[in-house]
Amino acid sequence: FALYGLGIPLAGALILFRNRHRFQDTRFVSVYGFLFRGFEQTGHPFARFWEVLVVMPRKVVFTMLGALLGTTPTLIQALCAVYFLFANVVLHTRYLPYTNERLDRVESYSLVTSFTT
Repeated sequence: FALYGLGIPLAGALILFRNRHRFQDTRFVSVYGFLFRGFEQTGHPFARFWEVLVVMPRKVVFTMLGALLGTTPTLIQALCAVYFLFANVVLHTRYLPYTNERLDRVESYSLVTSFTT
C-alpha cells in the first residue's frame, strides 16, 4: 500500500520538480502534461504541483482514513473525514489553482458536496 499510495504521488512530485524548467518542452508536456496543464503557471509556484501534492494525496489519505479507522466508532471516522475535507476546502479556496475559473468552481462544489454529505 505504501509503495502505491505514497510512492506514486511522491514520484510524480519529484519528476515535476526536477523537470520544472521543461514545462514548455513539447516532449515533456506530451508525457507529463496531464499532471500540470490546466493549473496556474504564474502566481504561487505551489499551483503547478497541485495534482501531485494535493489531489493525489487527498485520495490516498481519504482511503487510508476508511481503512485505518475501520474499527473505530463511526462518529470518530466521520469527524476525521470532515476535518480532512474542511482542510482541503480551505486549501482550494486559498490557492484557486486552476487556470479556468469554472474548474475552480467545480472543484469547490465537489469538495463542499463531499464535506456536507
